[in-house]
Amino acid sequence: MSFELLYTSAPAGLKPGTRGFATVLCTEGIPPNVAQRLESLSGYRHVFSTQDPQATENPVCYSHLRVPIAGRPISVLSRIAAYGVDYSGRTNKIAHHIVLESEEQVEAGPAWLLRQPHLLRHDWDRSNRVIPQGPVIPIGKSPLQICETWRKVTGDAGWGGAVADAFASINRKAVWIIFRIDQSTHLLPMIEEALAFLSANERWQATFSTYYTNLPPEVDCRLRCVVAGSEEAKLAPARGQVIDISKTLPLAPAGTRVEAARTGVFHPVVAGRSAVPPIGPASLSTSPLVLAEEQTESLWPDELQPGPPTIRQRPDMPPAVKTSDSGLPPKIPSAKHESSGKHRFAAMFVANGMLIGSLFIILLLAAILIPIAYQHSTSIQQLASPKAMNGGVANATDHQILDPNSHTADRNGNTSAGEIPQMPQEVPPPEP
Repeated sequence: MSFELLYTSAPAGLKPGTRGFATVLCTEGIPPNVAQRLESLSGYRHVFSTQDPQATENPVCYSHLRVPIAGRPISVLSRIAAYGVDYSGRTNKIAHHIVLESEEQVEAGPAWLLRQPHLLRHDWDRSNRVIPQGPVIPIGKSPLQICETWRKVTGDAGWGGAVADAFASINRKAVWIIFRIDQSTHLLPMIEEALAFLSANERWQATFSTYYTNLPPEVDCRLRCVVAGSEEAKLAPARGQVIDISKTLPLAPAGTRVEAARTGVFHPVVAGRSAVPPIGPASLSTSPLVLAEEQTESLWPDELQPGPPTIRQRPDMPPAVKTSDSGLPPKIPSAKHESSGKHRFAAMFVANGMLIGSLFIILLLAAILIPIAYQHSTSIQQLASPKAMNGGVANATDHQILDPNSHTADRNGNTSAGEIPQMPQEVPPPEP
């Protein structure tokens, strides 16, 4: 089920105690962390003030962002625009956000969905409300055709295919489109034309903003359209690829999608087989890196399949390898692979031999050192014995005298522990 949230300036927000820029409408049951994150995506920068005669030319921001919430990314469709002045006479804006579940992501893609009438709210009726459910999501398809809007704006429809290539590339760097204010209304149709050359799943992986100003770094926004002369436009060359449609552009770089954007016919790559573009200057100038990247493109839906690609052989290339019934080239034994297998076996044999030799040396050293250590300890014990300390003579009486725990007997035959016996004294004879 989809959720939606409307954010603008109001004397009292939907949440008690809020005023100024606040949520004024939302779907019942929207999680608080989702609502808070959507509010943080509602920033807008006015190019012209409300008193300026060109105030109506302020660009509208249409965006599809992937926002991480609770450890998983969610798709957010948004429309943010200038909205006159608020209740206090200050500059106002209005932001409408829709959160889609995966089953609501229609095949036509996010750009097509943003262009559908009555899906996104353009104004507020001044009443705070909680609605029972989100908007009804229309279903449709975005047809593959010549990129007429790109041709009208840039002079070359192939630039639509170049943007599609950027979306399909594994390189995740941002793509910056620099535009003039009078070109802002063309941006969303241009993005829809480019996304038509991607599969349904790839379209919902493509993120964009038709008027990018500032977003949290964790939010995924791949294609960023910025106004010519803005601070973002000045920094764009250092942050990624730049397509400046505010100036005259050369022809788009050669590529399969670029050519398809000019002709309206696209031969997607079939898994396990490589599609070679028709012979001509464009295909001859395509670098191996571009061809390798094109071979990673995903399959199209069955209803959009234009048929198997036509494979032609360049005269300066060796004959193509015939494929098997499965579409995969046959496996050819490689001498390099056999050689590498022998080298691995020899390396394993040497390693095992070194291990066994090390164990043998350890056992040999143990056999030599253990008897020596035993003999040394026996000698120390003999030197430390009492006989050795007293010259080899032991006197039992001396031991009794020195031992405080020995027992002695008095004249009455009583014994006591720890007493030293008194030696009898010699009595001198009486005098005559």
